[in-house]
Formats: sequence, structure tokens, C-alpha cells
Amino acid sequence: MRTETIKIYQFSELSEKAKQVAREWWLDCELQDPAWFSEHFESMKCAVEAVSEYNYNKQKVLEDSENCNWTGYCADAILADWVKKNDGIIPSPRAIEALYQDAWQNELDSRCEPDYIDEQIEANEYEFLESGKLY
Repeated sequence: MRTETIKIYQFSELSEKAKQVAREWWLDCELQDPAWFSEHFESMKCAVEAVSEYNYNKQKVLEDSENCNWTGYCADAILADWVKKNDGIIPSPRAIEALYQDAWQNELDSRCEPDYIDEQIEANEYEFLESGKLY
């Protein structure tokens, strides 16, 4: 019987080349099933429905958006932030969809930054082989 020893590394212990392999693994996982995408999309749908349902009532839209009353997810507040920055104007449903799509793209872009990826890998204490492949 043959026994083999496998050395396991924390991200900080990897070479730069191996760190890049680990980053690519993490990014592939993140982009295949981005965290909170369904919640973000649901917030967008609720914002569009609420504007119509509240008949563009600024106070009601702001209150429910700001307090995350639609889904309980923080993306509910995207609409309130936009309304406050734009002199209380309530955007059209199509503009709300574009607003939420832009917010999601910005979120994805920030999640693709190497510093963010490194922080996530380290915070989750993933372990790797010397090559940077996940153990």
C-alpha cells in the first residue's frame, strides 16, 4: 500500500501564478451563479410593480423602497436612492429596469476586482494545492 502526502495551502501562501489560478476558479464560480441575483431581480420587479400600484406616489415609493419593504433585500432601496438624487422624480418602469440592470452590472464589476476576489477567498478560508487548484 502506498501513502501519499498532499500539502495544502492557504491563499496567502500561494505563488502569484497559483493565486491567479485560484482567482480564476473563484471568478468562474461567481459568474456562473452570482450570489443574490434572484433577490436583486425580484427587487427590480417589485419596484416596477410598486410604482404602478402606488400611481407614482413619491412618498409611498420612497418609504417602501428605503425600508426594503418589498422583498427585505437591500436592492429594494436602489429606487429610493435614485429618487433622492434626482429631485424626487419617479422613473418610468423601463427606466427602473435600466437602473437595476446598471446597479447589478456595477456589482458584478466590483466582484471581478482582484482585491475583492482575494478578500473573499481569504475570508472563506478556501484551501488549495500548490498549483492554485481548490483542494
